[in-house]
Amino acid sequence: MIAALLTTLSEMLIGAIAGWSLAAGLALTLLHATLAASRHGLVLARDGAALKVAYADLAGSRAAGTRLRGQLDAVLAGTFDGVQILDAASRLVLWNDRFPDSTGVPRALLRAGMSLEDMLRGQAQAGEFGAVDVETEAKSSGGWPCCRAPASWA
Repeated sequence: MIAALLTTLSEMLIGAIAGWSLAAGLALTLLHATLAASRHGLVLARDGAALKVAYADLAGSRAAGTRLRGQLDAVLAGTFDGVQILDAASRLVLWNDRFPDSTGVPRALLRAGMSLEDMLRGQAQAGEFGAVDVETEAKSSGGWPCCRAPASWA
């Protein structure tokens, strides 16, 4: 009888320990998940703050760019001469309304990204250099369309 009682108590104790281990394991898992969520929340808060700063910087840069573009457009519009602006690869970026008339590059050909060679070709095709071979003229002058005055300037 004592043996049966000891066996029952032993089984109850093992069951209690197993239950406690399961509860302790669940508690540790919950604690780990809570800490991870807290760290994740801190990361999200930090990233959110960084995004707000970056967005404010972007908005400021966009506003400054818009102001500068307005000023540039005003300068181009107010300039009596024909003006072109080229990028580092010598491709057309901007031009004013007088540029095609002053250089003889046909207005319909002008487009952003147009090469200097294409501008020279356009001048030659429009007869700005007189009777010349268009392709030879397009490849001359190092590609600068205004290195040679149009024939209409003579």
